[in-house]
Amino acid sequence: MLMKWNFSLIIFFLCGLSLQSFAFEFTWEIDETPEGTESATIVEPIRVILLDEVIEVPSHSASLVLMQKYSVHLTQSFTPALAYRLLRTFESIPQQVNNPYYKDRAIGVSVWQLTHRQLHNDIEVEHRGDQRIVTIAREAFTYADPLLAEIEGVRGRYFSKRLYRAVVRFATDDGADRRALDKILEERYAVSVNIPDYEELTQHTTQEHAGRFDDFKTEELIKLVSMLEEYPTGILKTPGLKYLVRRLDGTPHPTLPNAAAVAWTGAGYIEFMESAFKEEELEHTHRLILHEKAHFLWDYLFDEQLKQDWIKLGGWYKDPDDPDGWSTTKQTEFVSAYAHGVNPNEDMAESISYYIVNPDKLRSRSPAKYKFIQDRIMHGTRYISKIREDLTFQVYNLYPDYVYPGKIIRIDISVEGEPESEKRILIEIELHKESELDASTGASTRIRSQKGTTYKDIHLYPVNTNGNRINAGHILRSHPVILSRHAAQGYWTTDQISITDANGNKRFVGQKDISWKLYIDNPLADCLPPEYVPNSVKLSLSDAFTTLGESYQILHVQWKVVEINELSRMYVAINDDITDTYSFSGDGRTEKKNRWSLVCESGIRGARLLSNRHTVCAYDFNA
Repeated sequence: MLMKWNFSLIIFFLCGLSLQSFAFEFTWEIDETPEGTESATIVEPIRVILLDEVIEVPSHSASLVLMQKYSVHLTQSFTPALAYRLLRTFESIPQQVNNPYYKDRAIGVSVWQLTHRQLHNDIEVEHRGDQRIVTIAREAFTYADPLLAEIEGVRGRYFSKRLYRAVVRFATDDGADRRALDKILEERYAVSVNIPDYEELTQHTTQEHAGRFDDFKTEELIKLVSMLEEYPTGILKTPGLKYLVRRLDGTPHPTLPNAAAVAWTGAGYIEFMESAFKEEELEHTHRLILHEKAHFLWDYLFDEQLKQDWIKLGGWYKDPDDPDGWSTTKQTEFVSAYAHGVNPNEDMAESISYYIVNPDKLRSRSPAKYKFIQDRIMHGTRYISKIREDLTFQVYNLYPDYVYPGKIIRIDISVEGEPESEKRILIEIELHKESELDASTGASTRIRSQKGTTYKDIHLYPVNTNGNRINAGHILRSHPVILSRHAAQGYWTTDQISITDANGNKRFVGQKDISWKLYIDNPLADCLPPEYVPNSVKLSLSDAFTTLGESYQILHVQWKVVEINELSRMYVAINDDITDTYSFSGDGRTEKKNRWSLVCESGIRGARLLSNRHTVCAYDFNA
């Protein structure tokens, strides 16, 4: 098998423990007793009342139209109503149709049958010669044809897009037919994944050539189509959004290395990293796609009054002292830490994505934001999560906890270590206590150097008065966090502290809600990233055998870096030229100073290496 390998390199320090005297201490206490309580809104299941009145449609000719226009032949299991629902769905998807004047270009025949079985993605396709036998789940047709319904006293159309997703898979050969997918993306959503000139596209953003990007994988395009379809009909086509691009596997974003996706609204495109699709929960990927599209709505569709009303609702105000330029007076009305920690634009994008994918969470965290999006953006369109009844169960809990964790009333920060030694950071916070319901099971924060070159994630855990760890409490303490003697010197700040309780209720504390000082005295600070030695990558293969005697090959990767200080860890990612595989990543190991290697032993069989396909990115996260 011919395989091409790309090589990606991420470098950072992991330093040992060296305890010295206290170098820095800081204590902050709130100057007044917090008053009032906050609690999550109890979300009752939405009741949908299907009315006796059904939207009547002519359906006797649907089977004939499907056969003539799409070469779709239905078996006797299809009723006229089901045939009409299928026809409506086919007609909503841009695709090739039969032309009576060009019979030599007719679409291949497919025979469709229904099943009551649960099918993966609701559809199965079997090829028998020139025909395709299509089996589709009966449940996919449930609510595919809009019904008149009433939700909380409001009448409207009640429908599901489950059948649409199944037919998209058929029309695109489960994503393998890229031309069919391109047609859907371009005609239904007005976006393209075919970039005529990457240098021109990125000239005002990252200024890169086509070699830094790659094609979307099959399943990734299916996910994109499925999520773009979830928006209401009026905003399926997004103003300003022209292209969707994807970076090479194993390569992080050049300016935002932790980003899974970036929306460049001024340049008209969204770029996705491998991390947006690889080893992530499906819900996370769906929310990410919807989130990035929402940024274009903010910049191109929302008027100034709508933005100002949203800013007021979220308690946002411009803050020149915040790295993002915005702060909020609120701590508990956000669906995620990211929604709270950046600006009103990100808050809106996160809220819209949850409104569609996980509406109950938004309703629970902020009923006002849920209603704002429902009335002002979605124009009444609501989303309801439906789960198969045989996969659900009921929990009887007489004492549910809807109370948020208490506010922070004290912060203690200490730094141990001589100037030229590693630093040992300890952080303790105390929460206001009204009852045991506002206790916390943990907190987390990210501290950043003043230079902005690196960060450290810190987790805090509840302890009792003796310092022993407990399940939940009002005093939270971190484990010792070791910082390299070469880490950036100066003050390290935090944007946010996220506090959680046993039931997932979260409080997000911004920098304006507390006082924080953390100083690192590091005269040996090294703020220059390690430098990869060009063309130093060497790839080789060796033969090996499993315990059962099966042969396979081990890939050996070696490379060099230039770095004045000692490194103890390096993160590496490599990828091959197989379309639907993701990168293989691991920690490099040092052979001697500035010489590193990686050994890959999983799934590499019959590989032939091409050394001209390497790509290298180096980041020193702790400098």
